[in-house]
Amino acid sequence: MRTTAANGDTRLDDRPGADPAGFERHLIDISLPAVPASVAAARHAVADLLNGIEEMPVVVVEDVLLLVSELVTNAVLHAGTYTRVSATVRPGRVVVAVGDADPHHAPFLAERGSMATNGRGVMLVNALATDWGIDLRDTWKVVWFETSYDPSGTITRDPEELGAAGPRPARGPRIRRRERSL
Repeated sequence: MRTTAANGDTRLDDRPGADPAGFERHLIDISLPAVPASVAAARHAVADLLNGIEEMPVVVVEDVLLLVSELVTNAVLHAGTYTRVSATVRPGRVVVAVGDADPHHAPFLAERGSMATNGRGVMLVNALATDWGIDLRDTWKVVWFETSYDPSGTITRDPEELGAAGPRPARGPRIRRRERSL
């Protein structure tokens, strides 16, 4: 499998677990300090990755960047530890993971009043991601999401989910407890 890093380097990936079908994979993996500027740095790194993929629908880029901003903001504000952001793109899907060193405070879905000025990040992840979850490890927490798309230019989210009936009902994350570190 060919792997393309954010800097454009491409190499053959023959590691165990590499995609046997030979699909090209694009990825980034960065560590950031717990400062507000890290939100923009993560968003720019992911934008550079996604904008370099010709068949990537604009709506997918916009959704992914919004969710990256929300998850990195949560890590900076609530964990206060350095944050690790990884993004992997394969044909038809984007997977982003945001990890921090605070496994004791996992994000949760909460009802927010119309006048609330914060607390909507997890609701956005729940509404816009195809799938999402939380991996809890001994010393790390990783919040991840996946967005599926049709490489022909459309997102594969059901349009009725965001129609007149409003967003889909809260389904919550998949939570997995893992023993090994990130």
